[in-house]
Amino acid sequence: MYAGPPENPEDYHQVDSNGLKIFVSKNAQIDSREGIRITLSGKGIWRRLNVQGIRGYW
Repeated sequence: MYAGPPENPEDYHQVDSNGLKIFVSKNAQIDSREGIRITLSGKGIWRRLNVQGIRGYW
């Protein structure tokens, strides 16, 4: 995971959720049953982005 937009945005799917722009690689292997789940946890400067459902990249 990286903060900021990717160098080649055409290689990514962009999703806007709750004011966040999230870029997911088009090469990501996604769990077909569950899909991708992205959540935020924590408070203030200790907030954390959690990603589930990506098995890897090819």
